Amino acid sequence: MKKIFATIVVCAITSFAFAQNAVNFTIDSEGEFHVPNSEKDYYVFSFPGKSAAQLYTMALKAANRVFNGTDDEVKKVPNQMITITSSFENMKYSPLGDSKRKLFYVFDIDFKAGKIRVGAPRIPKIYNTNPVIGDDNTEYPFSYIRIGNTEKMNTWFVPMNKAINKMLSIMSNKTDDNW
Repeated sequence: MKKIFATIVVCAITSFAFAQNAVNFTIDSEGEFHVPNSEKDYYVFSFPGKSAAQLYTMALKAANRVFNGTDDEVKKVPNQMITITSSFENMKYSPLGDSKRKLFYVFDIDFKAGKIRVGAPRIPKIYNTNPVIGDDNTEYPFSYIRIGNTEKMNTWFVPMNKAINKMLSIMSNKTDDNW
């Protein structure tokens, strides 16, 4: 009876954690993502009783549901790692005036028995998609938009954290309604 109760409590806590914002990477003034108030650049989530292969399959299904846009790419190392590339738009700051940006990010998910590790995103490229200055679709380094105001910059990355959390939420959902 105690084992059943403990299992129910673990499942409830895991579901609650994923219903909340389980991942909330923040950026520092150097452009590196971290767990808030920590030097860690990853989150670890427990899935008791699941093998690495089962977790890999769950994550791959969830990733394909969430990251299915034209800019999205899911690379796989079977049963070990998934690397996801995605993007979002509407970053609206430039030292010379407001402008739209399309920001690409990449993150890894690693698997071992009973656990997954979600690594901090990296920003390989940024495009100017509605230019005030420069040509349309001009690629800029990340340093181009760094302004030192990390609080403002972190609001720009909300879509990235939401997408990762949506994938984790799908993984924690015990029912599969994807027909």
